[in-house]
Amino acid sequence: VPTDTYYASEQWYLHNTAQSYHHSSTVSLPGTTGIDINWQPVFDQTALRGEGTIVAVIDSGLNSNHPDLLTNLWTNPQDTSIDGIDNDANNLVDDVHGWNFINNTNQFGDDLGHGTLTAGFIGAVDDSHGVVGVAPHTEIMPLKVLDSVGNGSTANVIKAINYAVSHGANVINMSFGNPNASTIP
Repeated sequence: VPTDTYYASEQWYLHNTAQSYHHSSTVSLPGTTGIDINWQPVFDQTALRGEGTIVAVIDSGLNSNHPDLLTNLWTNPQDTSIDGIDNDANNLVDDVHGWNFINNTNQFGDDLGHGTLTAGFIGAVDDSHGVVGVAPHTEIMPLKVLDSVGNGSTANVIKAINYAVSHGANVINMSFGNPNASTIP
């Protein structure tokens, strides 16, 4: 059983024992036993934890200093240091850990929070602190396409998908939605 602080009490989507969940910042509601993704048997019976898997999180960015995500941050094997040089010749200078397609920079900080939350669901480490992800040993490749209010363009999403594929992502996660269609080419 993961020893992370909030696994038993808060991560009802992984293992629901009818524990309460936060409906809002002030209201908690009781959960329903068994309404989860049935993850515990996989965790118990296998050593599968995401080793060797790169997951591109195409979203609002990532807090790369988050203690549950820092050790799982993907590193571009062809551009491993901030040196002002486009070492992998992809026209993106110093894309060491990912890319911000909104501002065309390697600064992919998450000013909305959704990308960090999503990355945590996927790859937060099993370390007795915070939460645990469904694949706690996977590498997270942050690709920012959404701004601080969740808006972005289809063109940047396509660029991010192409980047993820060309840089070896095994899985691409895009868990965003907006009632308005992109009008930016």
